[in-house]
Amino acid sequence: MLIIIAVVSCASILEASGGLKCMLQYAERMLHKDPKKITFFGAMVTYTLTLMLGIDLAVYTIMPIIGDIALKNKIRHERPMTAASDVSQM
Repeated sequence: MLIIIAVVSCASILEASGGLKCMLQYAERMLHKDPKKITFFGAMVTYTLTLMLGIDLAVYTIMPIIGDIALKNKIRHERPMTAASDVSQM
C-alpha cells in the first residue's frame, strides 16, 4: 500500500512541477516526425512514459495526441490507441 502511495505522490509532484508537460511535449515532437508509424511509435512512447513514471496512468495523457495524429493522417485511430494501451499495461 505504501508503494502505491509513493508512486502516485511522485507522479503528482511531477505533474505539479510541470515535468509531465515537458515529457509530453518531447513525446509529441517525436510522434509528429513520422506520423505514418504512429502505431509503433505511439506504443513505444507510452511504454517509455510508463517506465519513467512508474504507473500506467501515463496512457491517459498521451491518448489524445495519438488519436489526433492518427486521424489527421487518415489512419484508423483504434489501432494505435489500443496498442498504446496494451503496451502500457505490460
